Amino acid sequence: MKRIILVWLVAAAASAAEFSTGQAARLVIGQRTFTEQEEGARQNLLGGVSGLAYANEMLFVVDSNRVSASPENERVLIFKNLSTQLPKPTDELFDVSPCPICVGNADVVIGQPDFTSTSIALTQSGLRTPTSVATDGVKLVIADTDNNRVLVWNRIPTNNGTPADVVIGQSDFTHGSIPPNNTPNSKSMRGPQGVWATHAS
Repeated sequence: MKRIILVWLVAAAASAAEFSTGQAARLVIGQRTFTEQEEGARQNLLGGVSGLAYANEMLFVVDSNRVSASPENERVLIFKNLSTQLPKPTDELFDVSPCPICVGNADVVIGQPDFTSTSIALTQSGLRTPTSVATDGVKLVIADTDNNRVLVWNRIPTNNGTPADVVIGQSDFTHGSIPPNNTPNSKSMRGPQGVWATHAS
């Protein structure tokens, strides 16, 4: 959970590639080696990952989870122009570092003001245990699970800590409660853990 081992990106990059049982991963994002499990939060370090989305050469990574895999960094990272950061499936790899295929620096962090902060927040730009992310390549949608809401950005953020444009499941960006007597209604949410986005024609 503390790293993303990417085999699917290799298949996407190589048109004739197929997966096979027992296939080794091609590269790692979020740790310095395939076996390391360093904790913390940085531009190139992931905690307990729980969700991924990919669109328009961008990888979106939820760096938080509901299974108590620490650390829970309360953020979503955006890796832009991903193919420029990753070696091609046919590239020769040279032994110039402990792991020449452990790569990836995030370009933008959502839910935090910078790449090292990990605070919980119930605000227009904060998150509390996000677990899922979705995008159509234009909009960004995050399940902000323990704030009992879903947040929507009408455009993919380009700056750290960009506030959301829309909140679903709450009356405003500063409330995260469940309905009285635990009775759901048409405007409420309780711990949403999945989102989906599709581009409307």
